[in-house]
Amino acid sequence: MTTRILTLFLFLSFPFFGFSQFHDDCGTTVVEQSTTYDFVQKQRSQTIVKTRTAAADVPVKIHIIGATNGAFAIDSSDVFDELAIVNDLYAEANIHFVQCGIINYIYDNDYVTFVKNTDEVICDINDNPTAINIYFVPNLIKIVNGVEDNLCGYAYNFDIKNRLLMDKGCSTNGSTLAHELGHSFSLLHTHSTSNGDEHANGSNCSIAGDLLCDTPADPKLSNDLVNTSCEYIGTELDNQQNPYNPDPENIMSYSRKSCRVNFSPKQLLQIEDFHFLEGGFLECDPEATPTNELTQVSLIEVYPNPSDASIFMKNVPAGVSLESVSYTHLRAHETEAD
Repeated sequence: MTTRILTLFLFLSFPFFGFSQFHDDCGTTVVEQSTTYDFVQKQRSQTIVKTRTAAADVPVKIHIIGATNGAFAIDSSDVFDELAIVNDLYAEANIHFVQCGIINYIYDNDYVTFVKNTDEVICDINDNPTAINIYFVPNLIKIVNGVEDNLCGYAYNFDIKNRLLMDKGCSTNGSTLAHELGHSFSLLHTHSTSNGDEHANGSNCSIAGDLLCDTPADPKLSNDLVNTSCEYIGTELDNQQNPYNPDPENIMSYSRKSCRVNFSPKQLLQIEDFHFLEGGFLECDPEATPTNELTQVSLIEVYPNPSDASIFMKNVPAGVSLESVSYTHLRAHETEAD
């Protein structure tokens, strides 16, 4: 009975469009990664001497977007759980992500459906200039020639814009956030063709594809080409008529999201070098707080919720400041995880 009442309330409170449960994998293109090729050439042309002996703390500023009354926003505890998975995956690159300050909540119906590029005006006024800004939105789309497509996420090389966007429905699948952060650290898709098609036999691996020779040529994986046992089952041939043998477990592929569990050694090295050479500005102010210390924020209770009058809060940690922001425009939807 409670579920039915809640569903009815949401239906009455918002013009309900119904989100698609299907998402494209990634909206990151060569436009958002235009510095990667030059960085890789610089990386290869010089000997990089690293001085650190421990993992570098990389500050991330978390922004959670929801409807004006807070509906449709991702749960902060889910964000921290996913960030813990990301930290495990990036540990071998000597990267450890830490939360910079408290979560920034943006409750505005105009951004419940977030349009790539167009709606980044809200990011322009909320970005922390010295952290990687991660925006979790209820529904992420792109519009090309008037046609809408759902996205799981997209990101910029952080030396272009220190910003990435995540669709709520893809934010807790164990690999999409790690994938988008890979783009932030200059990694290309394993099926990238922006530098030319990579040959399946690896003969041009250093100048084509993702420019890395320990990530096999990839015909652009999908659920249709990878089975539930994470095995490649495709029969595609490259332009030399050689069969592909891609890695369905690579984070930067379009393989099944549950199959993507690792970076290659050279991907890890590129992540580390990109941070070492380009990440000097990434130093949180105020001082970054480890994510496991911020999980207490998710325990704050707000009631009644929603409310058009007074609200009350319980379990507010010492030292945490909260701000209530109200907006009036309305454009809301509901999403499902794929």
